[in-house]
Formats: sequence, structure tokens, C-alpha cells
Amino acid sequence: MKKPKAIVIGSGFGGLAAAIRLSCKGYDVEVFEKLDMPGGRAYVHKQDGFTFDAGPTIITAPQLLEELWTLCGKKMSDDITLKAMEPFYRLRFDDGSWFDYSGDEETMRREIARFNPADLAGYRNHQVYITNSMHVPLNSEAVRDAMPVLMELLAEESEASVRAVLGHFIFVFIHPYMDGNGRMGRFIMNLMLASGGYPWTVIPVQQRSKYMKSLEEASVHLNILPFVEFLSHLVNESMQGKPVASI
Repeated sequence: MKKPKAIVIGSGFGGLAAAIRLSCKGYDVEVFEKLDMPGGRAYVHKQDGFTFDAGPTIITAPQLLEELWTLCGKKMSDDITLKAMEPFYRLRFDDGSWFDYSGDEETMRREIARFNPADLAGYRNHQVYITNSMHVPLNSEAVRDAMPVLMELLAEESEASVRAVLGHFIFVFIHPYMDGNGRMGRFIMNLMLASGGYPWTVIPVQQRSKYMKSLEEASVHLNILPFVEFLSHLVNESMQGKPVASI
């Protein structure tokens, strides 16, 4: 039986990851790239014996790369050695000031306080509450423990649709940020959907009330079924070429 054909345009991290996943699902994959080598935003320029990074120089979510190696029946550690960086990187500004970005919570707090103490007000370090909701998010101490557990849960779940539901729901349940949790939750949902070949799915503004009620039911009454049914309907309609959300 002839394999289905898939064409991936662009060989950046996203394009290569999509090509690998499609190949593992039995597709005959062809990747098109306009540059002379793969990389996308991670492309490197070489001149006069020097190498210049065009984009990212650090990996902040190595588990996502490890998953690709696992899909191919291999171990990333056999091919790549990752070294911890502290700080992750330094941002330099034209006035001579700088900001060191770290993966350590307390180090980040000290750096924010050094750079601009007023910015600590937007860094989640106290209890938050959600308007018009009976759900009380985790306290700031619990957030530090809950987020790594969420990442482990997503890494260990093999079904993309399940990752999409859990990624969105649990992220907004934890509510790690002062603001923007819903947007980030929907982004994680779509990232998980895309990893399984599902279409990018938009929550219609007209169904915001139903969407919020289903999240409330899951968060407060521990009944996630309405949320699952709500997302399933949107994804199914998109897969049939009839997306519910319109622009």
C-alpha cells in the first residue's frame, strides 16, 4: 500500500518536528527549505572562522526534543549532550544596563528586584482570585511544585487529544501568572493538538460563556466531561472543514 504524502515547508524546529511525527505515523514526508541548510530561526552563519547564531542558543524545554527521539526509538542523550546554563542568557541594553535570565525562582526574584523593583508586582508571589469564579488557584508556593508535575504529565501522555484537554485545564487550574493564563492555556491546548495532527482550534467569542462554565464545572466540581465535550465538538467541526469560530 502506497504511503500518504506529506509536504512540510520550512525546516526550523517546528517543521522538523512535524516531519518526524508525520514520518512516525507512516507518511512519506518531503521537507522544503529555501536556505542552504535546516535550522530556521536556529540557523547559523559562518564567516572567517566564526559562527554566529541566528536565533535560539539555549533549550528551555528539552523534554520536547527527547520526545522526538523516543518516537524514533532512540535516546537523545546518545546523540546530544545538553549542559545546564546559569544564567540562561544576559540581555544588554543601550544604556549599559543588563538583565540575567535564570531558571532558578529565587535568583529571578533577586534579578527583577535589582533591575526594576516595581516589576516584582507583576510576578506571581501571592494568592490570586478569579473574577466570577468559585475556583481558588493554588497558592504561590504550590505553583512551583505543580508546574513541573504538569510538564511531566504532558510528556508521559501519548495521546495528543488527552494532552490538549489536560494541558489547558490543569494550566488554568494552577493559574501560574497574574494575567494571561487563559491565553497561555489555549496556546498549550493548540500546541498539543498540533503535535497529534489535529487542526488549530479557536474558542469562539460567541461561546465564551459555555467555555467558562465548562472550566468552572471542571475546576470546582471536578467534572471535566463538559469541557471535554466542548473542545471535542470544536475540533471535530474543524476537522470536517467547518470551524465554529469565524473571523
